[in-house]
Amino acid sequence: MSNTQIHEGRTDSGLFFRRHGEASGSALVLCHGLASNSSRWNELGRKLKLPSGWCLLCPDLRGHGHSQQRGRLDSGIWMADLRELFAEQGLERVVLGGHCMGANLALRMATHYPESVQGLILVEPMLPQARKGRMHVKSLLRWLLPLLAWVARGANLAGISRGQRPVLDLEQLDRETRSAMAREGGTQAMTSRYASPLPDLQYIPTASYLQALKETLRRLPPLERVTQPALGLVSNGGLFGDPELTRQALAGLPDCQVETLEAEHWIPTEQPEALRELVSQWLFTRFG
Repeated sequence: MSNTQIHEGRTDSGLFFRRHGEASGSALVLCHGLASNSSRWNELGRKLKLPSGWCLLCPDLRGHGHSQQRGRLDSGIWMADLRELFAEQGLERVVLGGHCMGANLALRMATHYPESVQGLILVEPMLPQARKGRMHVKSLLRWLLPLLAWVARGANLAGISRGQRPVLDLEQLDRETRSAMAREGGTQAMTSRYASPLPDLQYIPTASYLQALKETLRRLPPLERVTQPALGLVSNGGLFGDPELTRQALAGLPDCQVETLEAEHWIPTEQPEALRELVSQWLFTRFG
C-alpha cells in the first residue's frame, strides 16, 4: 500500500488522528515526539509501502496538535487513548512505533499491554542510560517539572493562558528546513528550530509541554520485558543520546534489528528515504 489520501478523524474521547489507507484489521501506528504532532509522519505516509491490508495511523497525542488540552497528562493517559484508538478502528494486529518521546511510549505500551502490540519501530528512543547534552542536563532537573507543570495548570484554572496554540505543519517545516540546510550548509538551520524549546512553546500549551517533557525523561520499564520483534533506528550524531549506548541497549532486546543512520536526531527530517525503506522492508519481512 502506498496512499496519498489522508483521512482525519477523532476518537470518542476527542483524540485527533490521521489515517493513511483504509482500516482493515492491521495497522502501523506511529507516535510523534515532544511538542510535535501527527503531521510529522505525513511525508512518510504518502510514499510508504505497507503489506496488503495494512494502514498507517498517526495520532496527535493528548496535549499536542489538534488534541490540545491543559489538564493532567502522563503515559498512562496516552496509553488509554491508544487502546481506545485501536478498538474504535477495529485493529487486531498493531505494530507500534514512534520518534523520541513516541518511541519511549511505544516501549511502555509494549510492556504494559503486550497483547495489543505485535511489533515495535523505535526511531531514536530516549533511553535513560544513553542521554547526553541538553537532554542529560534536563534529566538532572526533572524533579522540578511536576512543580512547574502544577503552577502552569493552576494558572490555566485561574483563567490565565496563552489561548489555543496554532498547529504546526511539520511536513512543510521539514521541506523549508532542508532547503535552508542546502543553502547554508551544516545543520544549524535545523538545530536552531528543532532543538530549542522556545519555538516549540509557540505550538503547545506550557503545562502540556512540561508534563510531556517529564514523561520523556521518566525511567522506562526494563527492556528485557519487551518480547515483541523490534526495529531500532539510531542517529550517529547523537545530539541527545549516545549512539553506542543506545545501540547496545537495543541489541539487548530479544529480537531487535538495529540500524544506524547519518543524522543528528530528527531521522524523519534528515533521512526520510532511508526511514521509509527500512520501515517498509522490516514490515514486509516480519508481517508481509
